[in-house]
Amino acid sequence: MSRWILPVLLLTALPVVNLRADENAFAYSYSTEVLPRGRWEVEQWMTSRIGKESGTFVGTDLRTEIETGITDRLQGALYLNYNHTYSRQAQGSSGPIDDRNRFGVSGTSMEFKYQVFSPIQDRIGLALYLEPGYGTIEAADGAQIGRAHV
Repeated sequence: MSRWILPVLLLTALPVVNLRADENAFAYSYSTEVLPRGRWEVEQWMTSRIGKESGTFVGTDLRTEIETGITDRLQGALYLNYNHTYSRQAQGSSGPIDDRNRFGVSGTSMEFKYQVFSPIQDRIGLALYLEPGYGTIEAADGAQIGRAHV
């Protein structure tokens, strides 16, 4: 129970000015729009993987993003990637899956998006996108292996 105290305190301490929820119109694609200078937003992503050939398997991948407009054409963001996996007597296509109930951080990354053309002002949108990061992948024996990516 005590592991939830700090996150709850941080969330309740944030000044709430304007909250809104919407969906990403293009699923896993990114738009060319950027936040104006000085504006910021927080996004929460969640992807679930449920079920295997038999047994119980629930995997949830989570990603928290804090992004801000650095200039009116450049946007930056920080990501925290984490996941929860619960499996009990699960059988996958490549064999049995170890029983587990584990939550962990799987990596971090940054995002930089520079808007070359605005879809509103220029009739076509074009942006340059870079997302360097560091994360872990899990080996078959459960060991964590570090991995950098761009």
